[in-house]
Amino acid sequence: MGRNTHRAEYYTYRLIASRLYKSHWGVENSSEFSPLVESLVDIDLFENDGDTMIEAINSANLDMPIEELLAMKREQFNTLKRRVVERINSRENESVILTTASGKKTWTVKQLKGRNEVNDRIFSNLPKQGISSVIAIVARETGFYDRIKHMKYRHKDSDFSGKFISCLIANATRLGVHKMADLCPFSYDELKNFEANYFREPALGNAADCISDEISKLEIFKYYNFRPDVLHGSIDGQKFGSKRNTVRTRYSSKDFGKGKGLSALTLSINHVPVNIEIMPLNHHESHYTFDLLYNNASQLQPDVLSTDTHGTNKCNFALLDLFGWTFAPRYKDVGSELDKLFSVSETENGFSIELAKPIDDKKIIEGWKHTQRICISLHQKEVRQYEIVKKISRSTESDRMLDALREYDRLVKAIYLLEYIDDDNLKRYVQKALNRGEAYHQLQRAISKVNGQSNFRGQGDREIDIWYSCARLLANCIIFYNSALLSNALTRFEREKKELYIEMLKKISPVAWGHLVFNGEYSLDDIIKLPSILDLSLNILNA
Repeated sequence: MGRNTHRAEYYTYRLIASRLYKSHWGVENSSEFSPLVESLVDIDLFENDGDTMIEAINSANLDMPIEELLAMKREQFNTLKRRVVERINSRENESVILTTASGKKTWTVKQLKGRNEVNDRIFSNLPKQGISSVIAIVARETGFYDRIKHMKYRHKDSDFSGKFISCLIANATRLGVHKMADLCPFSYDELKNFEANYFREPALGNAADCISDEISKLEIFKYYNFRPDVLHGSIDGQKFGSKRNTVRTRYSSKDFGKGKGLSALTLSINHVPVNIEIMPLNHHESHYTFDLLYNNASQLQPDVLSTDTHGTNKCNFALLDLFGWTFAPRYKDVGSELDKLFSVSETENGFSIELAKPIDDKKIIEGWKHTQRICISLHQKEVRQYEIVKKISRSTESDRMLDALREYDRLVKAIYLLEYIDDDNLKRYVQKALNRGEAYHQLQRAISKVNGQSNFRGQGDREIDIWYSCARLLANCIIFYNSALLSNALTRFEREKKELYIEMLKKISPVAWGHLVFNGEYSLDDIIKLPSILDLSLNILNA
């Protein structure tokens, strides 16, 4: 009897946890387990001022009457469906194969392989450059030092550049200012005081944004676009171990054995990391997709966003579409996603495809006010966007409030999948965007291993955030430095009309570090008299 009592108690706890997670139950004053409706803008405010709030979002799709928006999406879907069927039946589209297994048609979609996007051999012609001088050169060219202010708004330290570079390298490489004091001209107390007064996450983020904006002004930058005037970004996570327990660290036997760690999510656009978020390992990457996009403070704003399968959920297609972005994920198993969405039937001319479950336009129209209220709540930023997205993503079919959003999401997803399997160029762009995100991860791994280990050593979450912000800032410095070298070389080649070299430079990734020196002592003598970018780029011309 006692054993059954224990089982009943355990089952009760499991039931409570399940109902909390699926939002069947709520908890007062809890950001995670409060009902979704409590995270949304007040219903009276929405009813009285909803139209003005929608206009403030400045989204063409949200401003459009829902009947017109649905008609436009329907036409797009039907056009794509006809084209997909025609091209597969005529065997013009060789990347899609339909096979019959157990009386059912199964989709097979050929995926493209990525290529290495780091350390192009052209950089091997450059003289080795110390990382401290690279930071100083980038500061001179971009003026990002102006974004770093004393926390009490006092005048800058007389040795600002040297101390800033020392602390930046110490934090980005996980070395720490204690060890850095043995490798640079400044004492531990000097570095610790400087770090406490100047190193804050918002300031470091502003400095990184300044560099990102300056990269976008370089001549080479426009050639990183896959299509003219279209910025294609990607979001992906990278896992790092942590030595200490913090609020966000979690154990993961898959990633760290018996250790614990965190996941660093990065929004990258044309090789440039424009926003980051440190995420606990028990959170889902897709809950942060909208958050990273909407809180991107740089001038680089993507038109298209790609993720891997981990970046997809029940609502991201709809939410990104309604805010003006195109969501273009790469699924690990595209055929499985097609099987869920479409049914295939044989015809006299080959086959035809239809949605396995038709889109319910009536449901979307009747529930559109709920969808608009969700979008306004995301725009207001009164609650973290990832909290709202998380609650939407894990909601069950019984939540009628989300019917319209889910139906619209299925429609947008169906349109994307048809376009994806029909357009090899789109597949290539998605793969390349994700490759660039992976290249940034390799650069971060190289930076973090300068000290011989890649784990965070921060005392708490705030310190970990600062250290990773330093790592992003250092990576931005490296990417700007390389991009500026390539841009100067490109300008010279264009003036000399060397078309072969011009085409070669356009394809080179600025994510490279083989020509940079991270280790050793940091005497900082190399930041006193800095070479010009133009002189340094002459080595590329001699390649």
